[in-house]
Amino acid sequence: MNEIEIKAHVENREALVQRLNQIATLQASVTRDDTYYSLPVHGAKQLRIRKEKSANSEKILVTYKRKELRNEGSGFETEVNEEMECLVTDALPLETFLLDSGFTVHLKKHKEVSDWNYTAKDSKGNDIPVTLELCNVPPLGDFLEIEILSSETEPQKIQKLQDLLLEVLDLVQIPRSKIESRYYSEMLREASASSESSN
Repeated sequence: MNEIEIKAHVENREALVQRLNQIATLQASVTRDDTYYSLPVHGAKQLRIRKEKSANSEKILVTYKRKELRNEGSGFETEVNEEMECLVTDALPLETFLLDSGFTVHLKKHKEVSDWNYTAKDSKGNDIPVTLELCNVPPLGDFLEIEILSSETEPQKIQKLQDLLLEVLDLVQIPRSKIESRYYSEMLREASASSESSN
């Protein structure tokens, strides 16, 4: 399954929450602590271990993504990620194996997330489930992630889904100029480098 996703900077969190509540259904609020492991010779290939907590549950997810930024004609780059994921009951055996096998902790990321579900319509009137996630990622700030899960691989069909993501972004009144094409990992590395250089 592919994630087709855009994310955008959020300047007015309270106003956005009001708009999301008007058009979509709030599902849950969770915290996600992600640790990314990589081999020094294959730094671009990462395995993520996510520890997710909500008010009444906890779970651990192991994820591998084949990431790609694509522009199928919309003028904006969209993440199209092939995601493979599984649940585990205890992260320690895997964490220990990875470190003993030469993997290093490449990045740690904390996100506070509120999820809304929205149903969009494609050009044929079919329902398309859309997930909207309002995320706070210290020290980067607030972002809205808009995501569609799809098995589509044809560029024309992906372009239509990308266009649908942009329509949802317009609906919640976030300017397209606020779209962020960098991965969080890039932004976190840049923020860390900036902080170190200013000290």
